[in-house]
Amino acid sequence: MFSTTDDATRRSVRIYVGASGRSEEVEIAPSQEDAAARAAVLPTDGELTRLARLVVERERRNGRPVDTVRLQCWRITYARDTLEATSEMMREFTYEAAAAPAGR
Repeated sequence: MFSTTDDATRRSVRIYVGASGRSEEVEIAPSQEDAAARAAVLPTDGELTRLARLVVERERRNGRPVDTVRLQCWRITYARDTLEATSEMMREFTYEAAAAPAGR
């Protein structure tokens, strides 16, 4: 039998949006939850790009400037001897919004 403490419930994605005069962390919108969950479990360039494009589309649709989207994928790890939980960044990915397709 196999068990793990590294599953989807122990992984997360943080989203940071940057533009001229703007640098902030943004919440994952309900429409982005599936893409964020996929990116957290398998943080490949393709999954992270998909999520970043959704963020760019939403920000622009809401009239907010966006030049870059920085994604951080985190997981919880546990110390072997004490079982103390700590957060560990697995991957950081930056997407240039100029590469985003204009409209649909």
